[in-house]
Amino acid sequence: MKNIIKLIEPVYQNRFLLNFPEEFGLDSYTVSKISPLKYKADRGWKNIVITLFDVTGVQATKKLVESIGIGVNHLRTYMIEKIDPTGASAERIFIDSNLVEIDFGKFDYASEEWNSINLIIHPVRVIIQ
Repeated sequence: MKNIIKLIEPVYQNRFLLNFPEEFGLDSYTVSKISPLKYKADRGWKNIVITLFDVTGVQATKKLVESIGIGVNHLRTYMIEKIDPTGASAERIFIDSNLVEIDFGKFDYASEEWNSINLIIHPVRVIIQ
């Protein structure tokens, strides 16, 4: 009988990919961070905040505004993929959610900070594979 050795390692916060709904037309490299997935027994799933880099050439603002035209209450599926040390998929989290709010950032002549876009979604159903 063969001995099977499994690689056991903590999950790192920076090893993930987010696949957006197709109508957004956004790539996972635009994602800066995602708030944690939280469930409260008496209230259900908590909102998730997805923070995007507002990258020149990508036109994230335009793509998101156009996707709103499809319908705010339109159920969309996001997929968070946890990545193992080799770059392979360790776990997939499918989140069916409604769009709650989009904050397109601010303009400030006195600031040299990067602009970011916050996309707030409310999970309706979560499936983990």
